[in-house]
Amino acid sequence: LVYLMVTGFQCGSAESTSAKLYMQRKEWDAAELALVKEVENNPANAEAWYNLGQVRLRKAEESLEAKNYSQVKTDFENMMYAYDKSLGAATDFQQQIQTEKLFAWQKALNAGVELFNRSIKAPEAEAASIRAEAVEMYDVAIAINPDSLLPYKNASIALQIDALTDRQLPYLQKARKISADPEIMSLLIQLYMDRGD
Repeated sequence: LVYLMVTGFQCGSAESTSAKLYMQRKEWDAAELALVKEVENNPANAEAWYNLGQVRLRKAEESLEAKNYSQVKTDFENMMYAYDKSLGAATDFQQQIQTEKLFAWQKALNAGVELFNRSIKAPEAEAASIRAEAVEMYDVAIAINPDSLLPYKNASIALQIDALTDRQLPYLQKARKISADPEIMSLLIQLYMDRGD
C-alpha cells in the first residue's frame, strides 16, 4: 500500500520525472529530449511546456557564454515557442514566464550591446559582421518583448553605421510607434535626409 501511495499515484509521467532529474543535474540536452517526448504525448501539459521553456533558456545562456550567437537565436526562439504553448494550455506559470522572458530579453539585449561595443574596437574588415551579429541579438530581444524601445533604437544605430538605411527604416518606424522619443525622431529625420541626398 505504501509503495502504491508513493509511486502509483504520482502525477508525472516517466518523461517528466526524468526531465526534472536531468534539469537538477543541468543536463539540458537530455532534459529537452525527455520534455519533447512528454509534450508530444501530452500537448496540454502546461508544466512540461514551461519546463521545456526553462531548459531552452538555460541552453541559450550556455550558447551566449560560448559566443555561439546563431544558436542563441534558435534557443531563444524555441524557448518562446515552449512558453507560448504553456500559456496556451494554462495560466499556471504566467508569472514565472513573464519573469523569465524579461531575463531572456535582458540577456539578448546585453549580448547585442556587447557585440556592438566590440565592433567599435574591431578592425574595419570585421566590424560590419560583428554589428550584424549585434542586430541579430537585438532582433531576438524584439521577438521576446516587441514593446521595448531600446532594441529597435540600438539596431537602427548599428545599421546606420554601416549605411544600411533600407534595413534601418523599419526599426525606426516601429520605435516611433512605441514612443515619441525625440532621439528616434532625430534619427528618422536624418535617415530621410540622407535618403533624399
